[in-house]
Order: sequence, then structure tokens, then C-alpha cells
Amino acid sequence: MSDLPKRAARIQLELNVVFDSEEDVVAAALAAFDEDPYMQTAEDNAAERQLIASGVEYALENLCDIWASVRQVGTVDVRSGSVYVHVLDGEAGSAASVLDTAEDEEWLADRARTTVVQQAVPADDGSAFDEKHLRGLARNLVGINWVLDAQADDDESPLERKHRKRQQKTLRGLLWHASVTMVDSLYSDLIELHSPGTSVTDTMVLSDLPAQFTAMYRPLFAQRFLVAMVDVTSQLASEWRGAPSVAHEIALSLLLDEVEALQDLHGIELPDDWREVLNDTLFQDTDFELLWSPRMDGIEDYGTTEMGYANLAVKDWFRPFGNVPPGAPYATDVSTDTAGTP
Repeated sequence: MSDLPKRAARIQLELNVVFDSEEDVVAAALAAFDEDPYMQTAEDNAAERQLIASGVEYALENLCDIWASVRQVGTVDVRSGSVYVHVLDGEAGSAASVLDTAEDEEWLADRARTTVVQQAVPADDGSAFDEKHLRGLARNLVGINWVLDAQADDDESPLERKHRKRQQKTLRGLLWHASVTMVDSLYSDLIELHSPGTSVTDTMVLSDLPAQFTAMYRPLFAQRFLVAMVDVTSQLASEWRGAPSVAHEIALSLLLDEVEALQDLHGIELPDDWREVLNDTLFQDTDFELLWSPRMDGIEDYGTTEMGYANLAVKDWFRPFGNVPPGAPYATDVSTDTAGTP
């Protein structure tokens, strides 16, 4: 059995329910939460309890047990899931009559509860890689809260706001997880480059850099790029001040790529435009992306003088732009008198 290929399945489960008292539903959800609070700190548990008490939608979400939705058989394990509750207006005589309008049908089709089931892939700490775990990590990453808060819509309903905040919290947790993964991978890359008979193609992160400069990705470069990645992740965790060099911009871009890869792998639901929002806000520009385009081969040589691009040559990647605070000294090249500003 162990030789069988890994398989995955997505289960969509729709539940139509009726209830007599919103207060009873909220009280039951609070009792269940008090018995088994799932956030990582007392402060987060208090905030979560307040959300449960805020209304029947959130209370019903918490009463739905995703992890008990599939009986454990062999290696079948619920890895992640989402619950969306839509409370309809008016009274319903039976569960079959809850969906009274085409609009309700469309809403539930779009917001169906989705559970992804696959062979277990434990997180680094051995816990399940699920959205609840990620939201627990989110409290550690606050450097982009101002970016996410700016996405609020004046016309959104309380339920829509609640879903947005939960998705944004999941995004922050995923960014934290990806930050740890990328730094760990770059450290492994550095060890790999010091091993006899290995090359950049054997690495996990450096192999994703523009291929035409592979000969430049030596151990000293890897050490400086690792520090640039640590710079970026530290800003995301505390206070975003801006990417101070092309190396930092590339590190941030690779980090966001990792978030996208994890999102796709684990079926994690994030705001649809999260990457666009972060690209527009965290980067001064994305000129560095031209380095991956075969049509723009040589842009690092002629682009600076003819097109106004800054520091695209590998030797200039760690050269500070000068219009944001510099990064760590090890990842900052101050060997030239002037800085290139994008």
C-alpha cells in the first residue's frame, strides 16, 4: 500500500439548517469554544470569543466541525477547510424550503463549504497545516496590517467584513510560515553550494533566480541574499519600510511566489487580489521582473542608461536605492559613491 501514489480529493458539502433561537445557537457555540479554546494566546482567545458572541453567522461557523467531516480511514486525513454561513431573511418551514431564491442558490454555490482531503503533510512543528493554525501565526506578523486594513469596503456587510478579516489573517499567517520556509531553504542552499560536485541547479531558492546569471550565484552571493531575505521577512513581521535594493525586491517576490505555491498546494482560501495588492503597495516598481524575460536579454546592461532602470546588473543588486532606510550592512553594497533610485 505504501507504494501507491499520493492522491487528493475535494469535498463540497452543503448544509441547509433551521433554528428557533439565535441566542441558543450563540450560547452553544460559546460553550463549545470555552471547552476547547483553539487560539494560541489568551488575548486571541478573548478576541475570538467576542466574534462568536457577535452573531449567529460566526457561531454557526464554529459549530461546524470540519475535522469530523470525514471518518479517519488509513491515511485519509482532513488537511484544511473553510466554512461559510449565509443566514437567510424570513422564516423557513423546513430545511428543504430554506433556499427560496435564485440569489440564495447562487450565493451558496459560490460560497460552498469546501474541504480538501489529502495524505497528511505535517507542518514543521508537527501540527496540521490548516487555516486555524495559520490564523494563530498571524499575530506574529503585523508589518503589513496597514495595507490590509486599507482594503476595507464601506459597502461590505458585517458578514463580508468578517470573512475578509479571516482571510487576511490567514494570509498573514501564511506569510509568516513562508518566511520561515524561505530562510531555511536558503540556508540549505548555502550548505549545498559548499558541497563538492553540486551546482545552483541543485538548490531550492537560488535556482529560481534569473538563469542567465547562474555563474554569479556563488556562496558569498548566497550569504548576502540570505541576509536580504531575513531583512524582508523582519520588515513584514514588524514594520514595512520598503525594499532597499533590487536583491531585497527579488527576495520579496520569491517569498510571495512561495505563498502562492503553498496556497495552491493546500487549497487555502485568501482574498482574490492579495498578490496584486501587495505588489502595488510593497514594491517601488517591478522592473526586476524583466530579468526573467528572454525578450529582454541584456536589459541589465543597456536598461540603466537608455530606459532609466536602476541596478539590474547582478553586481548592483545589493546597491541601496537611497530613498528608503538601508538594509542590514552585510546585504548592502556601499562600495560606490552614489545610489541608484528606481
